[in-house]
Amino acid sequence: MSFTLALTQHNSTDAAVLGSDDQIQLVYSLDYGKTWVEIQTWDNTSSISNTGDYFSIYKDGYSNSPLLLIAFWVSSGSVNDAEDVDFFIDDVSAMHHGTGSVDDLKAKGFSFSPNPANNTLNLTAKEPINTIILFDVFGRKIQQSKIDAYQKQIDISNLTKGLYYLQVQIENTVGMVKVLKR
Repeated sequence: MSFTLALTQHNSTDAAVLGSDDQIQLVYSLDYGKTWVEIQTWDNTSSISNTGDYFSIYKDGYSNSPLLLIAFWVSSGSVNDAEDVDFFIDDVSAMHHGTGSVDDLKAKGFSFSPNPANNTLNLTAKEPINTIILFDVFGRKIQQSKIDAYQKQIDISNLTKGLYYLQVQIENTVGMVKVLKR
């Protein structure tokens, strides 16, 4: 993940510092926000530019999760300091470094059609497709099937129109593809 972080005095472009117990935390959750894990914390000892500092953070350990929530948590603490600051985040980008990709699935001969689909989705591969998991855009598991076949037709007639993510496992290769239901 990379982003630009800036801190200014309130309604100004002048440099600012956080109060004595103020904090900015970058956190992530793998369980839909039930628990949060800290990636990095900035406090009054941190130097944050008023014109923006570029940060690039790589965090391993969540590549098998269908949903990764990332958030910035800001606290002004309990000490009534005189600081009145504005906190800015810009140029955010994230890259998933998972265990497989669409190209890895293509190398296994995987294909699916039609896309967009109405009622059924046809899956094919040169090697047996082990399992599939269908997620909605919020990362909620909608459907899971153990397949162990070269071809499979998946019924999606009960889904509402929209974008879904299909996680496919073929042997040790796991990849995710986008499916549009119309």
